[in-house]
Amino acid sequence: MFAGLDAPQRLAGAQPHLRIRERRWLSLWAYPLSGFRRWQLIPASFVEPLLRLEDALLPRIGFLAAFRLFVVLERVRAPGAE
Repeated sequence: MFAGLDAPQRLAGAQPHLRIRERRWLSLWAYPLSGFRRWQLIPASFVEPLLRLEDALLPRIGFLAAFRLFVVLERVRAPGAE
C-alpha cells in the first residue's frame, strides 16, 4: 500500500484522516545475509562496508530491492474538528 508512487493518493482514498509523513527504504543485502538465526552468510568484517554501500544505493534502487519499508503516518484533523 505504501510502496508505489501513488501511495499518498491511495492512502487518502482509503484513510482520509492519515497522510504519509515519511517513507524510507531499508535493508538491501546486509539484512538477509546477516542470517535470521544464529548463523550468518556474511563475515562480520564485511558488514560495515556493505552497510555503507547500501546507504549509497538505497535512494536509487531501494524501491526495487529493499527488504523493509519504514513509514511514518500522521493523523490529519478534519476542518472544524477539535
